Amino acid sequence: MSMQHHMKKISVWTIVAVFTIAAVVLALHFFSMDQPAAEVDSVFTEDTSDFEKAEHYFSSEYYDLEKARHYYTASIRANPTANSLQWYQLARIDFIQGDFESALHNLDKQYEYFGEEVPNINYTYGLVYGFRADLLNREQDFRLAEKHFLKFLEYMPDSQWARVDLSWIYFSLRDFPSMIAILQPVYDEQQDNPWVLNMYGLALLNTGQTAEAVEHLTRANELVGGVTAQEWGDVYPGNSPADWEVGVAEFRSAVGLNLELAQKRLQESGDNSENDV
Repeated sequence: MSMQHHMKKISVWTIVAVFTIAAVVLALHFFSMDQPAAEVDSVFTEDTSDFEKAEHYFSSEYYDLEKARHYYTASIRANPTANSLQWYQLARIDFIQGDFESALHNLDKQYEYFGEEVPNINYTYGLVYGFRADLLNREQDFRLAEKHFLKFLEYMPDSQWARVDLSWIYFSLRDFPSMIAILQPVYDEQQDNPWVLNMYGLALLNTGQTAEAVEHLTRANELVGGVTAQEWGDVYPGNSPADWEVGVAEFRSAVGLNLELAQKRLQESGDNSENDV
């Protein structure tokens, strides 16, 4: 299962940006390490490890974050270095549930024990710092998010998702030329990707290229209508399947709002030009 991008969020600021990495609902439910014993699923055998049970419940088919957390925690307690993914997966659950401090703690433990054996650790650091920055309006966290996304791109430079997510960081910092620069390497090959086109359109809109922005956002709006709930779920692994339909609807709404704003600005610029004649 891909772990490069996990969640999605609609961020509203002057214009609407789609951040490709949040949960549809970031429920601020903070779970302690002392979880009650989970009910044992009948598919397990005596030889099924706690980590395997956790993975079972973190899958879209058997999605249950409380049980997944319980078993990842049990696996860690039994042996903190038994599996190179247990800390990482626990951090992902923290992130989905909005506990950014715990997510950072578990990512730090992951790095302490395994370094960058799981390269996606930098991607997830980027997500956590990006969301904490958005929540607390802290530039230093946006910069930490930028640092980790860039580090991940050293490992996977062709990742369009990392570039889209990093473009959201630049959007939040109002660094619109950097949005274009970070998206450009994958732009030519992603002409049918509404996520890329949406962010590229927003970058153009905020660098004064309004007509071009309308063109790109129009195309994004056409394409987003064909995005299915399953495709949305594939883009955001880790989210509850029950939220996929809502996620698609919010994505479509955000792209539509961006297009409406770009069209309004284009019309206003035309009106102003006529008044100047």
